[in-house]
Amino acid sequence: MQPLHDRGRRRAVSIRVAQHLSVWLIGAGLWTGCDSWRPPATFEPTTDPAKLFMALTLDHRAVNLSTVAPYDTVRLRATPRDGLGEAMTGLPEAAFRSLDTAAVWVTTDGLLQARRPATGVQVIAEIVAEGNVRHADTAFVNVIADADPPKLATFSIKPQQPDDAVWAVLPRYGVVGQLLLEQIAGIRVWPVLTLRALDDNGDPVKGLEIEYWSLDPKIAEIDRRSGAVTKVHAPGEVGIVARTMAYGAHRADTAYFTVTLPFVHGIQINDWTDGKLVMTPSEVMIRPGGYVIWVNFSWTPVDITFDDPTNVEGLAEVCAILGGAFCDGGDIAPFDGSTNELMDAVRGRRFPVPGSYRFSSSLTGLSGRVIVAEDPTSITGMQP
Repeated sequence: MQPLHDRGRRRAVSIRVAQHLSVWLIGAGLWTGCDSWRPPATFEPTTDPAKLFMALTLDHRAVNLSTVAPYDTVRLRATPRDGLGEAMTGLPEAAFRSLDTAAVWVTTDGLLQARRPATGVQVIAEIVAEGNVRHADTAFVNVIADADPPKLATFSIKPQQPDDAVWAVLPRYGVVGQLLLEQIAGIRVWPVLTLRALDDNGDPVKGLEIEYWSLDPKIAEIDRRSGAVTKVHAPGEVGIVARTMAYGAHRADTAYFTVTLPFVHGIQINDWTDGKLVMTPSEVMIRPGGYVIWVNFSWTPVDITFDDPTNVEGLAEVCAILGGAFCDGGDIAPFDGSTNELMDAVRGRRFPVPGSYRFSSSLTGLSGRVIVAEDPTSITGMQP
């Protein structure tokens, strides 16, 4: 027979082991007790766009105030948007904050008050929804100290001349040609959006904070604050919107622009991939009267010989400034980038007549084609 103290110690150890085992069984979901084991809930992602919190938008994103009442205040309203762009309900109220409270105060519900002159003060609205889904929007605020700020009588971005309503695609390989024609020859290549903001006397109203946006960024993109056209991707029609809140008056305008095939395209020649000489792209598409610029970044001489050099012209405007090879038309004599001088590595031609202009290099075996067309839909298998 075991001593009583040994039996008591064994009993205490057994109780502790049983307690630990039951805790482990509960944690592992194996202890049934009174309730049966339940599997964890399955996560179901929300696929209905009307239930997805996708954005927060302010009713005014470009605001101009004065430090003098009644032009010193304006209320911003923030709207949560679903995946369809529609307003949503049932979300927390937006919280507002100013990044320069010395210049612009804002209450938590969006009432702005100007305190001192400033430019580009950021006021941010934010909503954090269930699941830590966070969206924000920003308004930019300019403040002047004027008891009688200018009144906007005219606010327009509509083109004043027919040519101003036509933009051309800006290919990424055309940058050298764009700079060559604009900076040296004075030929406008880059699209320009012109704002007319005038007071009652027809005088310009300067220093306004204005918001711009593109109605179709797949065709063209524009800088939100400056109105500069940053990218033009594809032919088509694109609407551009400008709007502002100027000293208590809301002003907006929309203009539409026709985007054509590129006016300037570029072809690069390099040997950056395993020393192999390549031409990128080998085929380009431009509109009639457009330009193609070849840039040879390699030290290997490359010639450009056209199957039919008729209607292949030199760069008359660049020729008038730089002379030399830019005055030649037709085939292009061998050139390279061995001098490390950009103009020595650049050649160009103008194509006034629609058609297909095939070319090749007898020195390197490289070849390509220039397509000149009014309408890109008439050409298949080509990307501008």
